[in-house]
Amino acid sequence: MDSANVILNTTFPQPANFNITGNGKVGGDMNVGGEMIVDGDLSVTGRVFGGQTVTGYLQPQNWTYSKVSPVTTWWPLWSGQISVARPSLLWLSLNGYWTPGAGECYATILVDEVPLAAPCGTNQGQCWGATYSSGSGERFPLGYTGFVSVAAGTHTLAAAVVPGVGDTCSIIGARIFYAIIPQ
Repeated sequence: MDSANVILNTTFPQPANFNITGNGKVGGDMNVGGEMIVDGDLSVTGRVFGGQTVTGYLQPQNWTYSKVSPVTTWWPLWSGQISVARPSLLWLSLNGYWTPGAGECYATILVDEVPLAAPCGTNQGQCWGATYSSGSGERFPLGYTGFVSVAAGTHTLAAAVVPGVGDTCSIIGARIFYAIIPQ
C-alpha cells in the first residue's frame, strides 16, 4: 500500500483526494474545504450547515391589526427585526387568522420594505404571489410562505396587506415564523 494514498486517523487536517465506489461511511465529522461532488444519494444524519440554522418567530404586541382601503402599495401592519450572521436563505411564513370586511384582502411579508409578492395596490385587482381571502366579516385561516436570500446584518420583517376597494383587512393572532439557512 502506498502511504501517500492513505488518510491517517489523526486530529489535524490532511490534504487528500479519494473516491468511493459502492457504499462508504464517514464515522465522525467531515469538513470539506473545497467542492464536494456527489453522484447519487447523499444521506446526512446529524447537523447540517455546521448546526448554524436558526429558527424563531416574530409576534406583534397586539392581537389584531387592521387597514382600511385604499392603499397604493403593500401596507405594513406590524414588524420586527432579525439578525443574520452571514449570507442566508430566509424561509418565512405568516400564520394566523384574518377577516376581510365585505370584500377581499391580500397579504404578504415584507423584507426590508420589499414584498415577497409582486407590487400591489387597492385598484390593481390582483396581487401575484400573495395569499388571498374574501368574505363578509368571517374569520378565515391565514397562511403564507415565501423565500428570499439576504446578506448578513439586521433585517426587518413585516406583515403587510392590501385591502380591496372599500374594504378593511384585519389580521388576527398572527406570527411571522422564520428559518435562517446559511449559504
